[in-house]
Formats: sequence, C-alpha cells, structure tokens
Amino acid sequence: DSTTGLSKFNEDILFASGSDQLRQSAMPLLRQFADIINAPDARRLRVLVAGHTDDQRIRQPATSARHPTNWHLSTNRANAVLLALTRNGISESRMAAMGYSRFQPVVSNRDDDTRQQNRRVEIYVLAPEALLAQWDPINYR
Repeated sequence: DSTTGLSKFNEDILFASGSDQLRQSAMPLLRQFADIINAPDARRLRVLVAGHTDDQRIRQPATSARHPTNWHLSTNRANAVLLALTRNGISESRMAAMGYSRFQPVVSNRDDDTRQQNRRVEIYVLAPEALLAQWDPINYR
C-alpha cells in the first residue's frame, strides 16, 4: 500500500496453521522483498514485521509446547520473517518485530474462512526518520 507502506502476507502463504516455520514457497517472495528494500534508493528505509493470529486458542499439545499462547505464535512468526529477511541481506538494525496475537483482526472471526484472513504477517516499510521503539543511549540514565 503506497499510502501506509504496508505489505500483507496471509498466513497460509508463509506458515502452516499453528506453525512459525516458514514454508519454502515463501522464500522467493521474501527474497524479492529484500532485494527491493536493499536497492540503493531504498537503503535508508526501515522495516517493521507484525504477526497476527485468529481468535482460537492453541489446542494441540505439540503446538502449545512451542507456542503456549497466540502472543507467542504471533511474535514467533514475526521473528521468523525478520530472520529470513536478515538472511537475505537486510541489516538487523533496520528492522523490528512485534506480535498482536488475536487483537487486531481485519475481519470478524465468525468461521474458518474469516479466521484464515486474520492469521497473517504484515510488513511495514517506514521512512528513515520513523521512530521504532528503540534504546537511546543519550537519554538513558
């Protein structure tokens, strides 16, 4: 989105349900995104990766062992994308990750189809001067 700087990636493109392991089919998409962000005219831009889940609590024992809550799952998915972008050459200092769990649905969680739309990763491309939560050594006392 040219107004907000947002790129949305549906969960089923990047991850299997309940997983934070990137699908191999997601790699070309993330590589292409990294190439764009690493282009000379975009090198000062910053990247924020946000993970989201649907409203269903985690039920499977194997999944809950790795992701006890939707908070864990959403942040773990954002981290997986961030690490893939790092492997594709985007400097870690230009990126941040966050998770929203189930609390920012794009549609009502009324059935399986709508829940799938809420399981997503969003990547925001931010201007160089955009503030991300960060440590400021000058103001730290």
